[in-house]
Amino acid sequence: MTDTQSNKRFIPEDEMQRTKSVFWSRMRSNNQTARVPDGQSPESVSLAEAVRITGDLRLQDWWSDDFASWFSNDGSFDEEMQYLIDMFPAHVERILTADAPQLGAKVTALKLIAEVAGLRKSDDGSAKDKFTKMSEDQLRAFVRKHMAKRGLEVVGGEKD
Repeated sequence: MTDTQSNKRFIPEDEMQRTKSVFWSRMRSNNQTARVPDGQSPESVSLAEAVRITGDLRLQDWWSDDFASWFSNDGSFDEEMQYLIDMFPAHVERILTADAPQLGAKVTALKLIAEVAGLRKSDDGSAKDKFTKMSEDQLRAFVRKHMAKRGLEVVGGEKD
């Protein structure tokens, strides 16, 4: 399998996503599992079953190997969220180290980092929530200070 093949993801249209949601919602509400046709893996949902449960005949037009694999995966939401979480550090790093930085984007990125790291708010409301109490100018100063510590220079004016 090449890198291109292993990184290939099926990206559904909105109506496809809605139909999948209807299917799995109905399956869960009836405490059902998908019936497995002979020769298919336990994760597979058949076209006939998907149409029967959703009543959506558009499935016949959409059904392909990639679509069926995506549709049959009840855990795709969790997988997609994990994928986005895994991408987060690299994207934030690109924002923070960009050649032509936009300071507002850097401030937002730092707020996200702080929130993800649990520094933004604490259970007891202690000083750990310092980021929520900082003004925009204080956050900009914080960005500059921490960028300088890493040998990075903020280029541009005070405001975006």
